[in-house]
Amino acid sequence: MFLTATNLLAYLTDVGLASAADVVDHDLSIVELGRRNRNFRVMRSSGASLFVKQVPVVAAETSLSLLREAGAGQLALEEAGLPTLAAVTPRLLRYDPRHHVLVQEVIPEARCIAELLLRPDGIALDLVGAVAATLGRIHHESARPGSLARVAQCLGGEPPWIVEIGTRAEALMPGMSGASRELVDAIRARPVLTGALALLGRTWRRTALMHGDVKWDNIVVAPTRDGGRQIHLVDWELCNVGDPLWDMAGMMAALLQIWLLGGALGGDSRPGAQQAGAWPIGLVHPAAVCAWQAYRSEAGPLAGGAAPAQQQLALLTGARLVLMAFELSQHIERTPPAAAMALSMAAHFFLQPAAALRDLLGLQDTASAPWPRAEQPWRVPAQPHFSVQETMT
Repeated sequence: MFLTATNLLAYLTDVGLASAADVVDHDLSIVELGRRNRNFRVMRSSGASLFVKQVPVVAAETSLSLLREAGAGQLALEEAGLPTLAAVTPRLLRYDPRHHVLVQEVIPEARCIAELLLRPDGIALDLVGAVAATLGRIHHESARPGSLARVAQCLGGEPPWIVEIGTRAEALMPGMSGASRELVDAIRARPVLTGALALLGRTWRRTALMHGDVKWDNIVVAPTRDGGRQIHLVDWELCNVGDPLWDMAGMMAALLQIWLLGGALGGDSRPGAQQAGAWPIGLVHPAAVCAWQAYRSEAGPLAGGAAPAQQQLALLTGARLVLMAFELSQHIERTPPAAAMALSMAAHFFLQPAAALRDLLGLQDTASAPWPRAEQPWRVPAQPHFSVQETMT
Protein backbone atom coordinates (compact mmCIF):
# COMPACT_ATOMS: atom_id res chain seq x y z
CA MET A 1 0.00 0.00 0.00
CA PHE A 2 1.44 3.33 -1.10
CA LEU A 3 0.35 6.02 1.35
CA THR A 4 -0.82 9.38 0.06
CA ALA A 5 -2.54 12.35 1.67
CA THR A 6 -5.76 10.97 0.13
CA ASN A 7 -5.69 7.43 1.54
CA LEU A 8 -3.79 8.00 4.77
CA LEU A 9 -6.93 8.62 6.83
CA ALA A 10 -8.40 5.33 5.66
CA TYR A 11 -5.21 3.53 6.67
CA LEU A 12 -5.14 5.15 10.10
CA THR A 13 -8.80 4.32 10.63
CA ASP A 14 -8.23 0.68 9.68
CA VAL A 15 -5.46 0.35 12.29
CA GLY A 16 -7.38 2.18 15.01
CA LEU A 17 -5.38 5.43 15.09
CA ALA A 18 -8.15 7.61 13.62
CA SER A 19 -11.90 7.45 13.26
CA ALA A 20 -14.75 8.77 11.18
CA ALA A 21 -15.48 11.25 13.98
CA ASP A 22 -12.19 13.00 13.21
CA VAL A 23 -13.53 13.82 9.75
CA VAL A 24 -17.08 14.62 10.81
CA ASP A 25 -15.86 17.01 13.49
CA HIS A 26 -13.26 18.55 11.12
CA ASP A 27 -10.68 17.79 13.76
CA LEU A 28 -7.97 16.45 11.48
CA SER A 29 -5.67 17.84 8.82
CA ILE A 30 -2.93 16.06 6.87
CA VAL A 31 0.25 17.73 5.67
CA GLU A 32 2.69 15.88 3.45
CA LEU A 33 6.31 16.64 4.27
CA GLY A 34 9.38 16.21 2.11
CA ARG A 35 12.77 14.75 3.00
CA ARG A 36 14.20 11.27 2.51
CA ASN A 37 11.06 9.24 3.34
CA ARG A 38 7.38 9.76 2.65
CA ASN A 39 6.42 11.74 5.75
CA PHE A 40 3.03 13.01 6.87
CA ARG A 41 1.96 15.10 9.82
CA VAL A 42 -1.61 14.42 10.95
CA MET A 43 -2.73 17.35 13.08
CA ARG A 44 -5.63 17.18 15.53
CA SER A 45 -6.89 19.96 17.79
CA SER A 46 -8.09 17.40 20.32
CA GLY A 47 -6.04 14.32 21.01
CA ALA A 48 -2.51 13.51 19.99
CA SER A 49 -1.22 14.51 16.57
CA LEU A 50 0.60 11.88 14.54
CA PHE A 51 3.77 11.63 12.48
CA VAL A 52 3.60 8.93 9.79
CA LYS A 53 6.66 7.71 7.92
CA GLN A 54 6.84 5.28 4.99
CA VAL A 55 9.97 4.30 3.08
CA PRO A 56 9.88 5.59 -0.52
CA VAL A 57 11.44 2.45 -2.01
CA VAL A 58 11.36 -0.99 -0.44
CA ALA A 59 14.99 -2.06 -0.21
CA ALA A 60 17.10 -3.75 2.43
CA GLU A 61 18.71 -0.49 3.58
CA THR A 62 15.53 1.58 3.82
CA SER A 63 13.53 -1.20 5.45
CA LEU A 64 16.25 -1.77 8.05
CA SER A 65 16.40 1.93 8.90
CA LEU A 66 12.67 1.96 9.64
CA LEU A 67 12.96 -1.25 11.65
CA ARG A 68 15.75 0.28 13.74
CA GLU A 69 13.69 3.35 14.52
CA ALA A 70 10.80 1.10 15.51
CA GLY A 71 13.21 -0.88 17.68
CA ALA A 72 14.25 2.26 19.55
CA GLY A 73 10.61 3.13 20.03
CA GLN A 74 9.82 -0.34 21.35
CA LEU A 75 12.70 -0.14 23.81
CA ALA A 76 11.39 3.20 25.04
CA LEU A 77 7.95 1.68 25.63
CA GLU A 78 8.90 -1.64 27.14
CA GLU A 79 12.38 -1.57 28.71
CA ALA A 80 12.09 -0.32 32.28
CA GLY A 81 15.85 0.17 32.57
CA LEU A 82 15.93 2.91 29.92
CA PRO A 83 13.98 5.81 31.49
CA THR A 84 15.93 8.50 29.64
CA LEU A 85 15.25 6.90 26.26
CA ALA A 86 11.57 6.68 27.18
CA ALA A 87 11.49 10.36 28.13
CA VAL A 88 13.18 11.78 25.05
CA THR A 89 12.01 9.68 22.07
CA PRO A 90 8.74 10.19 20.19
CA ARG A 91 6.16 7.68 21.40
CA LEU A 92 5.81 4.72 19.04
CA LEU A 93 2.18 3.97 18.16
CA ARG A 94 2.57 1.46 15.36
CA TYR A 95 5.16 -0.30 13.25
CA ASP A 96 3.77 -2.01 10.15
CA PRO A 97 6.47 -4.18 8.54
CA ARG A 98 4.15 -5.31 5.75
CA HIS A 99 3.64 -1.80 4.40
CA HIS A 100 6.87 -0.37 5.86
CA VAL A 101 5.05 2.28 7.87
CA LEU A 102 5.95 3.85 11.22
CA VAL A 103 3.50 5.95 13.24
CA GLN A 104 4.66 8.09 16.16
CA GLU A 105 3.01 10.63 18.40
CA VAL A 106 4.01 14.22 17.63
CA ILE A 107 5.85 15.87 20.51
CA PRO A 108 3.59 18.78 21.54
CA GLU A 109 4.97 22.30 21.04
CA ALA A 110 8.38 21.01 20.01
CA ARG A 111 10.85 23.42 18.42
CA CYS A 112 14.02 22.51 16.58
CA ILE A 113 17.03 23.32 18.73
CA ALA A 114 18.50 25.30 15.84
CA GLU A 115 15.90 28.01 16.55
CA LEU A 116 17.22 28.48 20.08
CA LEU A 117 20.89 27.59 19.95
CA LEU A 118 22.51 30.86 18.84
CA ARG A 119 22.30 33.85 21.17
CA PRO A 120 23.90 37.32 20.94
CA ASP A 121 26.75 36.22 23.21
CA GLY A 122 27.39 32.91 21.44
CA ILE A 123 26.08 29.35 21.65
CA ALA A 124 23.53 28.53 24.37
CA LEU A 125 25.57 26.48 26.85
CA ASP A 126 22.54 25.27 28.79
CA LEU A 127 21.10 23.71 25.63
CA VAL A 128 24.38 22.13 24.60
CA GLY A 129 24.94 20.75 28.09
CA ALA A 130 21.42 19.33 28.23
CA VAL A 131 21.84 17.50 24.92
CA ALA A 132 25.20 16.03 25.92
CA ALA A 133 23.93 15.01 29.36
CA THR A 134 20.92 13.33 27.76
CA LEU A 135 23.20 11.35 25.46
CA GLY A 136 25.38 10.36 28.41
CA ARG A 137 22.38 9.03 30.33
CA ILE A 138 21.08 7.03 27.36
CA HIS A 139 24.50 5.49 26.82
CA HIS A 140 24.98 4.73 30.52
CA GLU A 141 21.56 3.07 30.85
CA SER A 142 21.76 1.08 27.62
CA ALA A 143 25.22 -0.32 28.41
CA ARG A 144 23.65 -2.47 31.11
CA PRO A 145 23.89 -6.16 30.10
CA GLY A 146 20.68 -7.39 28.50
CA SER A 147 19.08 -3.98 28.10
CA LEU A 148 19.04 -4.22 24.29
CA ALA A 149 18.30 -7.95 24.00
CA ARG A 150 14.75 -7.52 22.73
CA VAL A 151 15.90 -5.63 19.62
CA ALA A 152 19.16 -7.47 19.01
CA GLN A 153 17.93 -8.76 15.64
CA CYS A 154 17.68 -5.28 14.12
CA LEU A 155 20.77 -3.77 15.80
CA GLY A 156 23.68 -5.58 14.23
CA GLY A 157 26.46 -3.34 15.51
CA GLU A 158 27.84 -2.35 12.10
CA PRO A 159 30.16 0.69 12.09
CA PRO A 160 28.95 3.81 10.26
CA TRP A 161 29.10 3.48 6.48
CA ILE A 162 31.54 6.38 6.17
CA VAL A 163 34.44 4.21 7.42
CA GLU A 164 34.26 2.28 4.12
CA ILE A 165 34.09 5.28 1.83
CA GLY A 166 37.67 4.87 0.67
CA THR A 167 37.10 1.34 -0.64
CA ARG A 168 33.38 1.05 -1.37
CA ALA A 169 32.24 4.53 -2.39
CA GLU A 170 30.62 3.40 -5.65
CA ALA A 171 28.62 0.68 -3.91
CA LEU A 172 27.62 2.94 -1.02
CA MET A 173 26.63 5.90 -3.22
CA PRO A 174 25.77 4.58 -6.71
CA GLY A 175 24.17 7.86 -7.75
CA MET A 176 26.68 10.26 -6.20
CA SER A 177 26.72 13.89 -7.30
CA GLY A 178 29.65 15.53 -9.00
CA ALA A 179 30.72 17.12 -5.72
CA SER A 180 30.56 13.77 -3.94
CA ARG A 181 32.70 12.24 -6.68
CA GLU A 182 35.29 14.97 -6.11
CA LEU A 183 35.25 14.25 -2.38
CA VAL A 184 35.80 10.54 -2.95
CA ASP A 185 38.78 11.29 -5.18
CA ALA A 186 40.19 13.70 -2.60
CA ILE A 187 39.83 11.14 0.20
CA ARG A 188 41.49 8.40 -1.83
CA ALA A 189 44.37 10.74 -2.59
CA ARG A 190 45.07 11.25 1.13
CA PRO A 191 46.18 8.03 2.86
CA VAL A 192 45.72 9.63 6.27
CA LEU A 193 41.97 9.81 5.62
CA THR A 194 41.49 6.34 4.15
CA GLY A 195 43.80 4.74 6.70
CA ALA A 196 42.17 6.34 9.75
CA LEU A 197 38.65 5.53 8.55
CA ALA A 198 39.57 1.91 7.87
CA LEU A 199 41.20 1.61 11.29
CA LEU A 200 38.05 2.92 12.99
CA GLY A 201 36.04 0.30 11.15
CA ARG A 202 38.32 -2.51 12.30
CA THR A 203 38.38 -1.35 15.93
CA TRP A 204 34.72 -0.34 16.22
CA ARG A 205 33.35 -0.70 19.78
CA ARG A 206 29.88 -2.14 20.44
CA THR A 207 29.15 -0.79 23.89
CA ALA A 208 25.78 0.96 24.11
CA LEU A 209 22.76 2.20 22.19
CA MET A 210 23.78 5.16 20.04
CA HIS A 211 21.44 7.46 18.14
CA GLY A 212 23.84 7.38 15.21
CA ASP A 213 22.84 10.68 13.56
CA VAL A 214 23.24 13.44 16.13
CA LYS A 215 22.86 16.83 14.44
CA TRP A 216 20.75 19.91 15.09
CA ASP A 217 17.94 18.79 12.76
CA ASN A 218 17.36 15.72 14.93
CA ILE A 219 17.13 17.52 18.29
CA VAL A 220 14.01 19.35 19.48
CA VAL A 221 13.07 21.20 22.65
CA ALA A 222 9.59 21.00 24.20
CA PRO A 223 7.95 22.33 27.38
CA THR A 224 7.22 19.94 30.23
CA ARG A 225 4.10 19.71 32.32
CA ASP A 226 5.76 21.44 35.26
CA GLY A 227 6.89 24.47 33.26
CA GLY A 228 10.40 23.31 32.43
CA ARG A 229 11.90 22.34 29.09
CA GLN A 230 13.14 19.00 27.85
CA ILE A 231 15.42 17.78 25.11
CA HIS A 232 14.02 15.20 22.67
CA LEU A 233 15.90 13.18 20.05
CA VAL A 234 14.06 12.32 16.83
CA ASP A 235 14.85 10.30 13.70
CA TRP A 236 16.38 7.12 15.13
CA GLU A 237 16.82 5.42 11.74
CA LEU A 238 20.59 5.08 12.19
CA CYS A 239 20.50 3.89 15.80
CA ASN A 240 22.60 0.86 16.59
CA VAL A 241 24.70 -0.85 19.20
CA GLY A 242 28.01 0.92 18.83
CA ASP A 243 30.56 3.34 20.19
CA PRO A 244 28.70 5.91 22.30
CA LEU A 245 31.34 8.51 21.49
CA TRP A 246 30.08 8.48 17.89
CA ASP A 247 27.10 10.49 19.14
CA MET A 248 29.38 12.92 20.94
CA ALA A 249 31.50 13.21 17.78
CA GLY A 250 28.30 14.17 15.98
CA MET A 251 27.78 16.94 18.51
CA MET A 252 31.33 18.22 18.12
CA ALA A 253 31.06 18.16 14.34
CA ALA A 254 27.74 20.00 14.53
CA LEU A 255 29.40 22.71 16.64
CA LEU A 256 32.23 22.99 14.12
CA GLN A 257 29.67 23.21 11.34
CA ILE A 258 28.45 26.49 12.83
CA TRP A 259 31.93 27.90 12.23
CA LEU A 260 32.26 26.26 8.81
CA LEU A 261 29.02 27.89 7.65
CA GLY A 262 29.88 31.27 9.10
CA GLY A 263 27.45 31.15 12.00
CA ALA A 264 24.66 29.37 10.13
CA LEU A 265 22.92 26.24 11.37
CA GLY A 266 21.66 24.94 8.03
CA GLY A 267 22.43 21.46 6.80
CA ASP A 268 23.55 22.53 3.35
CA SER A 269 26.02 24.93 1.83
CA ARG A 270 23.73 27.76 0.79
CA PRO A 271 25.18 30.34 -1.61
CA GLY A 272 24.46 33.18 0.80
CA ALA A 273 26.22 31.64 3.77
CA GLN A 274 29.28 33.38 5.12
CA GLN A 275 32.70 31.88 4.68
CA ALA A 276 34.48 29.92 7.40
CA GLY A 277 36.32 32.28 9.70
CA ALA A 278 33.68 35.01 9.59
CA TRP A 279 32.34 33.58 12.84
CA PRO A 280 35.19 33.18 15.39
CA ILE A 281 36.22 29.59 16.13
CA GLY A 282 36.72 30.66 19.74
CA LEU A 283 32.94 30.91 20.17
CA VAL A 284 32.75 27.15 19.61
CA HIS A 285 35.18 26.35 22.43
CA PRO A 286 32.96 27.00 25.49
CA ALA A 287 30.16 24.96 23.96
CA ALA A 288 32.46 22.02 23.13
CA VAL A 289 33.98 22.05 26.62
CA CYS A 290 30.52 22.26 28.18
CA ALA A 291 29.28 19.35 26.07
CA TRP A 292 32.22 17.13 26.94
CA GLN A 293 31.99 17.88 30.68
CA ALA A 294 28.23 17.28 30.72
CA TYR A 295 28.58 14.03 28.81
CA ARG A 296 31.29 12.61 31.06
CA SER A 297 29.37 13.58 34.19
CA GLU A 298 26.41 11.44 33.06
CA ALA A 299 28.10 8.62 31.11
CA GLY A 300 30.53 7.89 33.93
CA PRO A 301 32.91 4.95 33.45
CA LEU A 302 31.37 4.23 30.04
CA ALA A 303 33.35 7.12 28.57
CA GLY A 304 36.62 5.58 29.79
CA GLY A 305 39.65 7.41 31.15
CA ALA A 306 40.07 11.06 30.26
CA ALA A 307 43.02 10.75 27.88
CA PRO A 308 41.89 7.59 26.00
CA ALA A 309 38.34 8.90 25.74
CA GLN A 310 39.48 12.22 24.28
CA GLN A 311 41.75 10.40 21.84
CA GLN A 312 38.81 8.30 20.64
CA LEU A 313 36.58 11.37 20.53
CA ALA A 314 39.10 13.12 18.27
CA LEU A 315 39.28 10.21 15.82
CA LEU A 316 35.51 9.84 15.67
CA THR A 317 35.07 13.59 15.24
CA GLY A 318 37.39 13.35 12.26
CA ALA A 319 35.22 10.61 10.76
CA ARG A 320 32.09 12.64 11.46
CA LEU A 321 33.62 15.62 9.64
CA VAL A 322 34.25 13.42 6.59
CA LEU A 323 30.59 12.42 6.71
CA MET A 324 29.61 16.08 7.05
CA ALA A 325 31.57 16.89 3.90
CA PHE A 326 29.28 14.57 1.97
CA GLU A 327 26.18 15.97 3.66
CA LEU A 328 27.24 19.45 2.54
CA SER A 329 27.80 18.24 -1.03
CA GLN A 330 24.54 16.50 -1.86
CA HIS A 331 22.90 17.25 -5.21
CA ILE A 332 25.55 19.72 -6.37
CA GLU A 333 28.34 19.35 -8.93
CA ARG A 334 31.32 21.09 -7.32
CA THR A 335 32.70 20.64 -3.84
CA PRO A 336 31.70 23.64 -1.68
CA PRO A 337 34.45 25.36 0.33
CA ALA A 338 32.91 24.23 3.64
CA ALA A 339 33.12 20.57 2.57
CA ALA A 340 36.74 20.90 1.52
CA MET A 341 37.53 22.58 4.84
CA ALA A 342 35.75 19.76 6.70
CA LEU A 343 38.10 17.24 5.05
CA SER A 344 41.13 19.28 6.08
CA MET A 345 39.87 19.48 9.64
CA ALA A 346 39.27 15.72 9.63
CA ALA A 347 42.88 15.13 8.61
CA HIS A 348 44.00 17.36 11.51
CA PHE A 349 41.97 15.26 13.97
CA PHE A 350 43.47 12.07 12.55
CA LEU A 351 47.08 13.26 12.44
CA GLN A 352 47.24 15.35 15.61
CA PRO A 353 44.22 14.47 17.77
CA ALA A 354 45.34 16.32 20.91
CA ALA A 355 46.22 19.48 18.98
CA ALA A 356 42.95 19.36 17.04
CA LEU A 357 40.91 18.99 20.21
CA ARG A 358 42.74 21.97 21.72
CA ASP A 359 42.81 24.25 18.67
CA LEU A 360 39.39 23.55 17.19
CA LEU A 361 37.29 22.61 20.22
CA GLY A 362 39.16 24.11 23.17
CA LEU A 363 39.39 20.69 24.83
CA GLN A 364 42.31 19.73 26.99
CA ASP A 365 41.95 17.68 30.18
CA THR A 366 38.45 18.69 31.27
CA ALA A 367 37.48 15.44 32.94
CA SER A 368 37.14 16.82 36.45
CA ALA A 369 35.65 20.24 35.75
CA PRO A 370 31.94 20.91 36.39
CA TRP A 371 29.68 21.88 33.52
CA PRO A 372 27.46 24.99 33.62
CA ARG A 373 23.88 23.93 34.19
CA ALA A 374 20.80 25.98 33.39
CA GLU A 375 19.29 27.96 36.24
CA GLN A 376 16.09 25.97 35.70
CA PRO A 377 17.06 22.29 35.47
CA TRP A 378 16.23 20.36 32.33
CA ARG A 379 13.75 17.58 32.94
CA VAL A 380 14.48 13.94 32.29
CA PRO A 381 11.73 12.11 34.22
CA ALA A 382 12.59 8.94 36.10
CA GLN A 383 9.52 7.36 34.51
CA PRO A 384 7.82 8.29 31.21
CA HIS A 385 4.61 10.32 31.40
CA PHE A 386 2.69 7.82 29.25
CA SER A 387 1.47 4.27 29.75
CA VAL A 388 2.05 1.43 27.34
CA GLN A 389 -1.09 1.04 25.22
CA GLU A 390 0.29 -0.35 21.99
CA THR A 391 3.45 -2.11 20.93
CA MET A 392 5.01 -3.08 17.65
CA THR A 393 2.67 -5.14 15.46
